[in-house]
Order: sequence, then C-alpha cells, then structure tokens
Amino acid sequence: MDQKASIDADSARHQVIQADFYVATNGNDQWSGRLATPNADRTDGPFATLGKARDAVRQVVKADGGLNRDLTVLVRGGIYRLIAPVEFGVDDSGTAEHAITFAALPGERPILSGGAPVTGWTPWKGDIVRSVSPSGKGVNQLFCDGQAMIRARYPNLDPADPITKGWLYMRDVPGTDRGSRAPLARQGFIYQPGDIPEWKDLTGAEVSAYSWTDYTHDVSPLASIDRDKQQVNLTRQGSLAFKPRNRYFFQNLLEELDQPGEYYSSPKTSELYLWPRNPGDLDKVTVPVASALLEVKGDGAAGRWIRNLHFRGITFMETLGSACVLSGIARCSITDSLFTNIGGTGIDITLDAEDNLLAGNELGYIGLDAISFNGYPPGGKDACTRNVVRNNHIHHCGRVLKAVTGIRFNNASHTIVENNLIHDMSFSGIAWGGGAMLKYYTESGKQPWAFPSNKINGIEVTRENIKSFIQGRDNLVQKNHVYNCCLEVSDGGAINSWAPGVNNTVRNNLVHDVVGFSATGPDKPHFLAMGIYLDDESDESVVEGNVVYRVSNYGILIHNAIGNTVRNNAVADCGNALITFVNETKRPGDNLVEGNIASCPDWPTDLIHIVPDLPAHIRSDRNLCFSGTNPPRFRCTGAMTLEQWQASGKDTHSIMADPRFADAADGNFALAKNSPAYRLGWQAIDVSDVGLLNDWGRRPETAEGRAARVDGPKQPPFFSRAILKARALAEGETGRPSRCAVITRTDKALDSNGTLADWPETARATPLVLQQNPSGAIGESQALAFVARDAGNLYVAVEADLLDLSVLETDPAKSVWGQTYGAEVCFRADPKTVHVLHGFASGRHELSADAGASPERIHALTGQYEYAARVDGKRWVGTWKIPLQAAGLDPARAAQARFNVGLFDRARHEWLAWVGARGPNWQVDNAGTLVLQPVVPGAAPNLILNPACDKQAGKEPWYEDGWDTGNAPPEKKALVSFADEGRHGASCLKIVGRDAVAMDSILALWRQKILNPVPGTYRLSYWVKTEKLSAAALDAGVGAYGYLRAADGVNGEYLSREDGWIESKNLPWERREILLTVSPGFPELWITFGMRKATGTVWIDDVRLEKCE
Repeated sequence: MDQKASIDADSARHQVIQADFYVATNGNDQWSGRLATPNADRTDGPFATLGKARDAVRQVVKADGGLNRDLTVLVRGGIYRLIAPVEFGVDDSGTAEHAITFAALPGERPILSGGAPVTGWTPWKGDIVRSVSPSGKGVNQLFCDGQAMIRARYPNLDPADPITKGWLYMRDVPGTDRGSRAPLARQGFIYQPGDIPEWKDLTGAEVSAYSWTDYTHDVSPLASIDRDKQQVNLTRQGSLAFKPRNRYFFQNLLEELDQPGEYYSSPKTSELYLWPRNPGDLDKVTVPVASALLEVKGDGAAGRWIRNLHFRGITFMETLGSACVLSGIARCSITDSLFTNIGGTGIDITLDAEDNLLAGNELGYIGLDAISFNGYPPGGKDACTRNVVRNNHIHHCGRVLKAVTGIRFNNASHTIVENNLIHDMSFSGIAWGGGAMLKYYTESGKQPWAFPSNKINGIEVTRENIKSFIQGRDNLVQKNHVYNCCLEVSDGGAINSWAPGVNNTVRNNLVHDVVGFSATGPDKPHFLAMGIYLDDESDESVVEGNVVYRVSNYGILIHNAIGNTVRNNAVADCGNALITFVNETKRPGDNLVEGNIASCPDWPTDLIHIVPDLPAHIRSDRNLCFSGTNPPRFRCTGAMTLEQWQASGKDTHSIMADPRFADAADGNFALAKNSPAYRLGWQAIDVSDVGLLNDWGRRPETAEGRAARVDGPKQPPFFSRAILKARALAEGETGRPSRCAVITRTDKALDSNGTLADWPETARATPLVLQQNPSGAIGESQALAFVARDAGNLYVAVEADLLDLSVLETDPAKSVWGQTYGAEVCFRADPKTVHVLHGFASGRHELSADAGASPERIHALTGQYEYAARVDGKRWVGTWKIPLQAAGLDPARAAQARFNVGLFDRARHEWLAWVGARGPNWQVDNAGTLVLQPVVPGAAPNLILNPACDKQAGKEPWYEDGWDTGNAPPEKKALVSFADEGRHGASCLKIVGRDAVAMDSILALWRQKILNPVPGTYRLSYWVKTEKLSAAALDAGVGAYGYLRAADGVNGEYLSREDGWIESKNLPWERREILLTVSPGFPELWITFGMRKATGTVWIDDVRLEKCE
C-alpha cells in the first residue's frame, strides 16, 4: 500500500471509532453509552441494546434543535438476542446534509439474532430428546450451532442427493378440465397405492409440494388422508393446480423422526422433539422467535421519508420472517453485513424507496428472496427508483419456499444491479417485473392474463398504452456472476424478467449452469431453464455483452416480447437452443439479433430459434454460429439448414465458423486474436470485473465468503457439458416434428381386435414416437404410432404398454377421456377445424370438440370412421380407419395437414404426444405435419434392377464412380462394394470413406440410369444404416437423390437432394423415402447414392423406385 492509501485508511478508521454512542453485550441501558467499554467501577459504559442507542440519538437531535452533524453508533461484537424487531421511524431520519449510522466496531462482529435458546431437554425415546419451544408455539425452523435441522419427514432427505431424491409423486388429481387438460385441483391429489404409511397421529403434519409443471412450490398443512379414495387433502389451496407426477413429501410427523438431525414440533403443545447429531450440542439449539430484526418505516406517500440512515457490518440471523423490513426510505444503506438462517426475505423494501444502496453484503441460507424491492402496482407512483444493489454475495436461497430469487425488484425503475455473485439458487438469481401484461391472441381474442380491470385511474388499458402504467422500466443489470440457478424449480432464468416496463438493459453478465427441474418425475431431472429469460412482454430491452453457457434449455430466451435487441453475446453449450424468440401473442416483433456468437460443437442444438416466423418479427444478421461436426440447425416452424435459413432472409451476412474460444470446456470464452468474430464487428467482453469487486466485505468474513472473494467459486459446476451432451444425444431432435410421410397400404376394413398384422413392413418400420409431455419434457412412458393411407382412407394405429392392469377399464360405458387408458388422433382439416378422435383400450371411441370443431363438421365425420382396440397381455393397440373425404382431407387440394397423435397413460397419469410437439395434443399447430403422399398402386413395378444389391446378379446396373476432379480415385480411401451385411444378412450396398483429406475431393457413389422415364411422380424408398459417419461440411455425408440428365448429357437438375441427405450420426437400420417429380422432355433419370466430404460407413438395402398414381 502506498503512503497516501495508508493515510486514508487510518483516517477512515479514526473517523469511525470516534462514535457518539456504543452498544455492547456487556453494556447497560442505564449508562450513558458514550464509552466503548465499561469503566473500571462499572458505573458507565456502552448501551446494551440497539433500541436504547436509537433513543439516545433521538434525544441528541431534539436537544440540538435538529440534526446538524453526522451521528454514529458503533456496535461491538457478540450476540444480541431479540424477541421483536428494532423499529426506526421518521424521528430517526438523517437529512440531506447529515447521516445517522449504526455500524460494527471495526474488527468486531455484532450479531442480531431472532433465535432463542431451547433449554430443559429431557430423554424421550432412544436418542430422541424432548423440550418446549420458548416461543410457546410450534416452529418450522430449528438450528443447532447455526445449522438448520430437518423437520421429520417422509420420505427421508437423501443427503447424497437432496434435490432429486427423497420424493413421492402424485398419481392423479381429483378433477380434470377436458378442454385444456389443466387439472382443477389445488387443494388435494391422489397418491400412488402403497406410497403413504398408516400414521396414527397427523398433528402438525404438512405437505411440501410442487404444482403445475414445477413452476411453484407450497408448504400446506395436511387436512386429512382419505384411504378409501387414496386422496391427500390440504387445508389451503396451492399457488397453482396440481398435476399428475408432481413431487411432494410429508414433514413434521413425529412417527417419522427416525434419523439424526431431524426434529418435530407440536403446534398444540409447543413441544419439541429432536434427534441431535451430537448430543453434546444441545446447549446450542435455538428457534426463531422474532418476526423481524430491523424495521425502518417512513411514510413516503405522505412525504415523511426516512433519509440518510445507514447500517454497516452487522450480522442478522434466525428470524421467523424477513430480517430487515424497510419502506419510505431515501439515501439509506445496508452495507458489509451478513444475513443467514432467515425465515423470510433477507432485505425487504416496499413501496417508496429512492436512491438507496445495498452493497458488500453476504446473504446465504435465506428462506425466501435475498433482496426484494416492491414498488407500487401498475398505475401507481413511480416511487421505488434509483436504488443500487452492488457487490453482494448471495447464495442458497429458497430454504423455506422454492420459487424465490436472489435479487428481485418489481415495479421499480432506474435500479442498478451490478457486480453481485449469486449462486446455488432454488429458482432465479436476478428477476424483475411490472406485475401486469395484456396478452393478445389474434386468432382467439383471448387475454389469459391481464389487468384486474379494463381501466386504471379511469383510463382504458390498451395495447398501445399499457406500458405507460408499469414502473418496471429503465433498469440496469450488469457485471453480475450468476450460476447454479433453477436447481429446484422450472420455467425460470438465472436472469429473468416478467411483464416489466421498457428500456431495461442486461449487460456484461457471466451466466452459467442453469439447471431446471423436471415436471415428469425423477428420471428426467432437467427441464425448462434459461440463462437470460425476458418473459411475457418484456419489451424494448437490450441484452448485450453477456457470456452464457451450460444451460439446460435456452441460453437466451425472449418470450412474447417486442422491440428487443440481443447483441454481442457469447452463448455456448445449451440443451435446446442458444438464442430463442417465441412470440405466441403474434404482436409485431421488430426484435434485433446481431453480432452474437452462438456455439455448440459437441451436440446438435438450435443455433437460433424463432417461432413463429412472423413478418418483421426478427431481424437477425452478422452472427457467428458454430456447430462443430453437427450440421448447422436453425428453426422457425421446423428445423432448417443454413441455406434454408438464409433463403428466408435471416443471417445473410453471418458466418459459420469456429469462434476460437480460449478454453470453452473450462469456461474461458476469451477469443483468439484471429477469431472470425472480429470480422463481424465483435466487441471483446471483459469478464475480469464481473462479480465481486476487490473491496468486497469490510466486515469479518466467513470462510466461504473469503474463498468466493479471493479465489472464486470452489465447487465443481452443478451442470456439466457431459450431462447436456448425453441428454441431447439420448433425446435426439427435441424441436417440432416436421413430417410424417404416410405410407401406402392396402384398403382393408378393420377387424374386431384391431390387429396390426396386415400393416406393410415399411409402415411398421417407421413409427412415430409418443414420449413428450405437453410441457415439452420427455416423459417416462413411451408409445408408438403408425400411419398409412390408401386411395380413400387414413389409417392410424397406437401401441402402448399397460403398466398397471388394475386400472385398466374394459367397460366401454365407463371409459372417460383423461381417466382411463386412451389415445387420440388430431389433425387440421381446414383453417377453422381441428378434428380430435378419442379411442380407448376398452374399444369405445368418440369425436371430441376439445379443439373447437363445429357440430356440423363433427356430424360429417360421425359414423364414417372405424375404430378397433385389442388388449394383449400388458400391451394394447388402438387403430383408426378415417375416410379422407369425410374428414376434410383432400390430397389433391392440400397434400399436407397439421397433425398429432397422443396418449393418456393411466398408470403414470402422463399425457404423451409425438416427440417434438409443444402443448396439448389437440393444439396441432404446435405439432407436426402429415404428408399425404401420392398413392403407389399395389401392382406398381420396382424400376430398380437388383434392388437387394445381390452380388450374384453382377455389378450392373450399379457401378462405382470415383471422382476427384478428373483423377482416378485411390481405391483404398473410398470403397464401394456389395457385402453380406444387409438387414437380413444378405447382400447390400456398402460405401466406406476412410481418409478425410481424400474424401474432400472424392465422390464415392453407386448410380442407376433409367432411360426415357414416364413423366409423373415417383417414390424412391430404401433402407439405410450408418456407422461413425462424420461430416466435414454442410453438404457432407451420404445422399440419396434423383437427377435428370438432358439429351446433351450435360445439363440437368436435382429432383431431390436435401430430403435424402443423412446427417452425421450412428444410425441403425432405418427406412427412408423421397418423392421425385419428372417433367416431360428428359431422356434419363439417374438414381444415385453417394458419399462426399465425409468418413465412415454406410449400408443401403432394399431399394425401390415406384411410379405413383
């Protein structure tokens, strides 16, 4: 330290020590409080309480005729136990010129504790001891030596995996809305048989449960357990409706006090029962008795503010509710303080709050939010403004309830949140909002969430003026380090906004390891989490200069918002997509995505994802995208290649190239000097000043706090690239399914048992996988669907397991949709009609109006289609035969229709849809496309000679064509041959590429020439298998396609190439087909299978070329 800095430090220390009053644990409120320690004869010394010091300051101000100088109270180290908060009012206000400060004596650590010691422990049973709560009431928190004990629970907490283990899962809910599939129950659920023991005493028992798709969490008193109905009833409603497979556990059950560290509290007798981890620590047991520790309440609405009042270096611990509750404050601060074991919010600021500072604090193990600002609701005053939250270390929030945030500011404006370190959060790290929005659905006119009234302050609320009522505007979130978020709740982001005002900025933050928790049970734990999430009408915001990586779903997601700019962000290694815009409201967008890096080289994911592709919704350009050896994938209504994406007008100046990060695997996203990003105008992101500043925490630090400040986070990342890669490869394509190519079959009436034996092998070999929940998560159950057609009918079959025969309903009269095993076929017949056909395992079937089909359209199909079902052991099959004309499907008019197939698994109470669909099955516009291909007559000849690639049939008409710009191909580097490795062990075509360099210039192929093809539509079908296929470019891999040669033998055109191109992968035998259209005038049709710019092995078998009707 230089001489000037040393002098400044000594001067600051001297200035603080010269206090007006002192407080100490060995003080006395009858003394003057002017001395830091008691005098020798103990006739004078410090005060004993903060409240007395506050009163003394008031007397000085009154005696001086007002505050004409700064006043300071220094609090010495030790524990100050409170049974009620210390209250400060307008009489304790400073002025614009002078401050009042309550601070720790430098080098000491005063602790304000709302906990009272529990004494009088006596033995009860075994290792369990008993006492009485000092509060005279039941308690929901108990600490031993500062560590929270566990309320006796069932199932027990799993210390090795406390987040994903130790749960029960709801089997069902008492009622279901058939139209929306949304459960109605919020106050009870059906449990799985055998899940719940026969407890004798439920006094004080509670249920800790998640609702909906794990968006919310509640702890509710248990009302009763109905053993006959297998139903759990609660005394109050949850935040949202329960759904089958929601997780829960019981707590505060005396009979479940069965392991060290657990306790039970009786609300009737206030008795406490504890199994201590260490019996010698019973003298360290405390329970909270104080609702809060500090209350600072001015009256901003009346202009009676508390100003310039400061608290520094104090520890707050063990409360029933929030530690510090403040309102009507201006230019006040809480700095360099520690908050721990808080039952509510750490620092809770409401309504009027201007120009306040929260800095240098550590807030950990908090029951709810760490820091919370809540201004006036929409239409109220803009009075929660210009507050700064800087340089705080926040961690392990959500100890009591889970849907909480590290730093939350609602209906607040001009807030600055910067240089905070936030990690290990049950939900979000930083969140803000405006508390209201007005959704417009142009198709239905519905406004699901809106203001309670159509008017505010007498003014009608419209789309044009709505933002003028909302104060959540002009906020800045910058230079924060946020990681390990959404550990226990879904649908959130590390940085998250919801329906705020405008002009908010998210800049230069470091965000990673955002997890999300499953809505489908214990086997699929990661679901719906975002790095930066601007949700529901977070309009006119800027997201720039952020580094986001290792996120379960979406790196940056802009949802139903317009006028936003996403610029110069580095987003890497995310599960579903890197940069995503979803606009369900169909408002005009005008969002800008430019100059970003989107990189995920190790597994397939969407680089940029925009749904729907509305006019003027997104302008995207000058982005650097990198997918490694995986083909680049973008998305609008379906997955798109780079060429398709650019053809739609997006990213025409963007680059596909390696950004050359320093060490992405280790979280170092600095760019090499020769990174191609700089050619696009990339501005380097400096993360050296992200997170805590060097002066963090002038109070005595905890070991954890010191490690975080000096060395950064020590623990390994919660979420690894290996986990994300394994999930992506296991689940495969998770975007919307794009096509269901309908196979031709023979017209045949359905027999009574719905057999699939008469289905062609080609249809059986290409099923649709039904495994995705309406939320988008991959479910535990899986079913298969098969689709085929003939000249006049559509055939759909569903095969599914019967996991629990005890709930199989065989009586058609008792088969009810959503309550018994059933499947449904949904398709759009015209812009106004979506048909929904239900079929049950019992054989019952029905047409549903769930999707709004008119009675006339339902009547036209009623009685026209056939349905049959068959139960075979623990598997059931349902099959439909649907007349195309009656259904409104006309291949001549429209060869495609939006389509979905779904299932209700009664055993798991799980809704399943075609993998890739989003939302309920009947919302077909969020599902896939049914492609009604031209019909191939049953007697149509195969135009391919030697279709089985039989070696005995000789080499012709296939031939090997090595091509390397005119030179003969090196035979050892590309090999095309027949091999006895076909689907059934017989001969097949085999193409092998061994040398990547050589294959860059070699086209290894087999080709058949068909002379004078008859004009019309042809179907090329074949079976393909690949192994270790690795592509080096977008147009690399193996292709099957048709090519026309003109009379001169040179000019021609590709009939289909993209449809047959195989991506880089290991592919088991799979049937594929391509439609080729031949116009008049071409003398030759060439059918080609080829490999280029790729290595690996490809097998082709059972090739057919057939002319369609």
